[in-house]
Amino acid sequence: MDAFMGEEVTPTYVRKVRPTNRRQASNLISWIKTGNLFYKKGYWLTAQHMFSVCERYLGKLPVVSETSSGLGRNSFLPDLTIERWSKSLHRPEVRAWVAEPVYRTDTLDGYGALQKSLLRLTRSHSDPISDEENLQRSARYGSVTLKSRWITPY
Repeated sequence: MDAFMGEEVTPTYVRKVRPTNRRQASNLISWIKTGNLFYKKGYWLTAQHMFSVCERYLGKLPVVSETSSGLGRNSFLPDLTIERWSKSLHRPEVRAWVAEPVYRTDTLDGYGALQKSLLRLTRSHSDPISDEENLQRSARYGSVTLKSRWITPY
C-alpha cells in the first residue's frame, strides 16, 4: 500500500488492454475488477465506462458482493441483484459469469502420476483413486474461460 500522511494513495492500474470480444476472458475479468476498484475510489464515470465496455460482450452485469464468485458490479449499497430463490439450496441466486480453468488432455504415468496423486492427497480429503480424470487432464496455466452460472450474490 502507498500512503501519505496516513491516507492511502495507491493508484489503480489498468493492466490489460480493452477487450474486443467475449473470448478474451482474462481481459474482461481484469476490466470488471479494475472497474470495481475505480468505483470504490470514487471514479464513478471511469468505472461506468469500463462496465459498459464489458457489458457489450457479457450482457448486463449483476450487483454482487466483493466475496462473490461471479463477475459483477460492487456497490456501497446493500442492494444485491437477486433473480430467483433456490428451493433445493434455500438461498437467493443470480445468473452471473464465473471464471473457470481450461483443461487439456494430459495423460500421466510413472513418477509424474505418483507425484500428482500424492499432492492431491495432501490438499483434499477426497479419495484420489475414485477420480478417474485425475491423471487424464490438467488445467492449462493462464487459460480461463467464462461460464454463465447460478451463484449466490454474496
